[in-house]
Amino acid sequence: MAGMEIKHVHTSGVSDADMQAHISRISSYRDELKQTVVENGYNSPESALSLIDDEEIFDVLTKTRNAFSYNKLTDVVVIGMGGSARGSRAIFDLLAPEAQADLHTIDTIDDRSIKKILSILQKKKSSIDQIAICVVSKSGTTVETIANSNIFIRKLSDVFTPESVLDQIVIVTKPGSPLEKKAKESGVKTVSIPEQVGGRFSVFSLVGLLPLSLTGIATEDIISGAQEMRSVCLSGRPISDPAAALASIIYDHIEKGERILSHYFFTPQAEGLGSWIRQLFAESIGKHKNRRGEPVFSGVYPVTSIAPRDLHADFQLQMGGPKNFFTVFIREQSKSGDLSEIITDEGLLVDNLNYLSSHQLHDLYEALSEATIESFKKSNRSFVEITVAQFDAKTLGKLIMLEQLIVMYLGHLLSINTFNQPQVETYKDITRDKMKNK
Repeated sequence: MAGMEIKHVHTSGVSDADMQAHISRISSYRDELKQTVVENGYNSPESALSLIDDEEIFDVLTKTRNAFSYNKLTDVVVIGMGGSARGSRAIFDLLAPEAQADLHTIDTIDDRSIKKILSILQKKKSSIDQIAICVVSKSGTTVETIANSNIFIRKLSDVFTPESVLDQIVIVTKPGSPLEKKAKESGVKTVSIPEQVGGRFSVFSLVGLLPLSLTGIATEDIISGAQEMRSVCLSGRPISDPAAALASIIYDHIEKGERILSHYFFTPQAEGLGSWIRQLFAESIGKHKNRRGEPVFSGVYPVTSIAPRDLHADFQLQMGGPKNFFTVFIREQSKSGDLSEIITDEGLLVDNLNYLSSHQLHDLYEALSEATIESFKKSNRSFVEITVAQFDAKTLGKLIMLEQLIVMYLGHLLSINTFNQPQVETYKDITRDKMKNK
């Protein structure tokens, strides 16, 4: 595939015969996904695959950007939890140099985070028309989001007039939600997310695209990449579907009891992408019961490593510890950012490191990434390697679509409901009761 190469032969720890057997089990479900795309509506959770064909989304993006005096924006604030914030954060962190506005995320209960963002805005001497606030809650009743937005808007209204602050807010929620009703009563802008699209699969909806669009990121390139990956995965034979191959490999390791899935990046700015991937796998695959209602305690525990930082933290365990994990390496051929600086004999270059002299930082980056992968080979640790030309907008669209399809296929192989999260409701119910009784 142009701009992306996936290698798994001789390193995945799964035989060709076993992988083909798993892929054959995916075939019927893959046909269902193809039909979902053809229908081009929102009739099932898998309809998230149709978001990238929805022209209405781009119409809404244009209208909303114009409503915000888009060219004046310097700061975009997203208030949301989980999938309501992680997708836009993941993409923005890797594409920030292309943006005209900064993206700030409030996705935890911590008044210091709110104060920090307010301080940044005040130090910039921002005027209110330079700020856009996206409050994202599909249900419209996410307690953390509502509490944070309440406080942030109130604090911002101490600096600007309450009416002007309300003019700079847009609510992203499902049609008919309590939050939509409240927003309309208050004269606040609203946009919709389809009822059937879950939060962790909502990156290509207005949940992910609107904040990115407001910062100036080229969302059309993200969509183009996603369309290309979906076409590659669904248009040909199952055997040529990279998502089916990767899902089969991960499934095989789960069946062997290897329940830790590590995504390994060599780009520090990809930590947000790793965070989004963690939620995608954890919330989709971690299920108490299968589709027949039988207890199965399904799941993998997703983790993220960032080299070279985590070579000084996790690597000893990964090389010397138990072989109970599987790794997906994702690295760039042409590293994002400028690594052209040359290491010289000046400064603190000690004698036994003089081999670094005259090399660029890019040379060291390449050597470290290649050494990490070769170490996995020597230690007989199972992995696949995804190499991309660069983390640009189109590549990120491809990667996110690939991960979503992997998870859908994996859920089918495990005979679970990939799209619900029944145990999540437990803490929400207890929290509600505790707050009512205080």
